[in-house]
Order: sequence, then structure tokens, then C-alpha cells
Amino acid sequence: MKKKISPGTIDKSISIVLSFVLFIILTCITILMGIYTGLFHKSVLINNIYVSDYGEEVLEYVSSRCEDITLSSGVPSSSLNNVFSETIIHHDINKYAKATLNGEEYEFETTEIEKKIRENINIYLEEEQIVLDEEQNVYLNEFIKAVCDEYEKAVKIPFLDKFYLFKEKFDKIFMIAMLICVPLLLICGFIIYKTNRWRHRTVRYIIYSATS
Repeated sequence: MKKKISPGTIDKSISIVLSFVLFIILTCITILMGIYTGLFHKSVLINNIYVSDYGEEVLEYVSSRCEDITLSSGVPSSSLNNVFSETIIHHDINKYAKATLNGEEYEFETTEIEKKIRENINIYLEEEQIVLDEEQNVYLNEFIKAVCDEYEKAVKIPFLDKFYLFKEKFDKIFMIAMLICVPLLLICGFIIYKTNRWRHRTVRYIIYSATS
């Protein structure tokens, strides 16, 4: 004669299985939330860039590259005196990062850089008593443009465009996962509640799931 399985045993088995399912769902939600609020959080990334030495490294790099441009162009190195600073670079990095992470195109404002270069060159020309002709002025404009282009390239963070694309994809996955996990979480909790006459057992199963 087969031994009958009592309803209490069935309810207990269902509760154990659903507790394990709850554990898996909670783990998935925790991992996704951790990635969403950590790795793919815009404010966290921008703050990490700001507190790092990236601005200082960009300053050193752009100063070196523009120095090479002055040598190849025959323009005095004094034309770059006090043109770049960490403050300006940090400002542009911050604005560029925010715009890129929002899927927007950031327009660099290089007016002050151009103005400072022209001031430095005018000081040099006055000291050396040199007057530029039309062709030399065109060449000077090309030099200033080359310096500004180099500055923009240096400030742009190489991986940020790809990071934004990954973030966009992750945001879609995150929303879909939440729409699936949260209802499942509620359903499992409701079934555990209904299959246990003693409410303290319901609480115990849910605590097991959450603390496993």
C-alpha cells in the first residue's frame, strides 16, 4: 500500500522550491542593480574621471603634441604660453563626458585658446618687429586650427562613445529584466504566503531566500 503524501508535505516542497527561485531572482536583481548603479552610472563614471589624474595626463599630452606642431610649423614655442590649464581641460572633459553619455554631440569652445595664442604671437611679433603678410596670416590661422584640433582630440575620451552604446543596450536589458523579475518575485512570494498556514513560515522562507 502506497504511503499518501500529506498536503503539508506538498506545501512545504512547493515553498522550498519557490524559495530557491526567489533566491535566484533576488540574485539577478542585485547583480543588475549593482551594475546599473555602479559600472553604468553616469555620475559615478564622471566623478571617477574627475578625481583621477586624467586631466593632468591630457594637459601633458596636449602640451607635448602642440609643442611638436610649433616646431614643425616654425612658430615660436612662446605662442603656447599659458594657453592650456587643468581647469579648462577638466571643464571640457566634464562637459564632453556628460554630453556623450546623454547621446549628444559636444561642441568644443576654443575661442579663448585661439585668443590666447594670437595674443602670445602678437607679443612675439612686436618684440621682433615683424609684420605678417597675407599668406603668413593664412598660415598662422592654419597653425591655430591645428592646435585647437589637437586639443579637441586629446580631451575626447576614446572609449566613451562605445561605453554609451553598451550602456544603451544594458539599459534596455535592465528594463526587460526588471519587468520579468519583479512580477515573478511577487508571484513567488504570494504563492509561498498562500501555501503556508502559519505566517511565520512564510517570513522564514522569504528570509532564507534573501539571506542565502
